[in-house]
Amino acid sequence: MHQDRNSPAATVAVILHEAFASPFQRVFRSQEYVDGAQARLLQLMIGKPFACPFADSTPHADAFFAGADEGTRLFQANSLRRSPPPAQIPLTDLKGHAYISARNLNKPIQRMHASARELQTAVGEVCK
Repeated sequence: MHQDRNSPAATVAVILHEAFASPFQRVFRSQEYVDGAQARLLQLMIGKPFACPFADSTPHADAFFAGADEGTRLFQANSLRRSPPPAQIPLTDLKGHAYISARNLNKPIQRMHASARELQTAVGEVCK
């Protein structure tokens, strides 16, 4: 069976290879740890059910769940790395309040310079 290079399984294989293949990049991890990372990546990418194949309270289960935590971090890092840059929407395509809001994002903040007496007078006029 031939796997598509853009399939989730191929993406998971690439992520795991980059994270665990080279012994010079990081400390060696057990197969249970790598299996946990793979299981979490598959759950996050395609919704595959996540289940630990090891008995509770065993070192194998602990390694599996530690790997699952690593899988979550790898997924987040991969999502940030591969996400496309936000699209730039020209202001001419926006209408109404969206145009005004976007236009105002590029304006420098205008600060009000007034003396205390001017502020008291302004507040007094508003409160009348």
